[in-house]
Amino acid sequence: AFWLGLILVSATDIRFRIIPKHINFALILVLLIGHPERSRFFVATFILYSTLRILSKFSLGYGDIRLASAISLLSSSWENCIYVNSVVWVMAGGWVVLGRQFLVIEWGKTLPFAPFLALSALLEAS
Repeated sequence: AFWLGLILVSATDIRFRIIPKHINFALILVLLIGHPERSRFFVATFILYSTLRILSKFSLGYGDIRLASAISLLSSSWENCIYVNSVVWVMAGGWVVLGRQFLVIEWGKTLPFAPFLALSALLEAS
């Protein structure tokens, strides 16, 4: 159910640049029920991404914040949580640099962040 949710969220974010709240909340609920002891990773990631949202002049959406926080619930340690979030930003940054280099991404266009979060979740799970 979790992986299907990530696929749906990623596809919706790519197509419409939005992450549906009901799917996001379902992912959070499934992971919190399975691992309530990991809620500290959720809270820390939520605070970090909310701060990044403010610093980026609100270019990061709340759906991205909730999804990143949900994915942090997969982490079993602080090191894993930091690693997963670092991988997300490296992948997204690399995509932007390469995309602009090869004229796939135009300046001023928004970047769907959910696919990068989903890929980091796959890395965390493996």
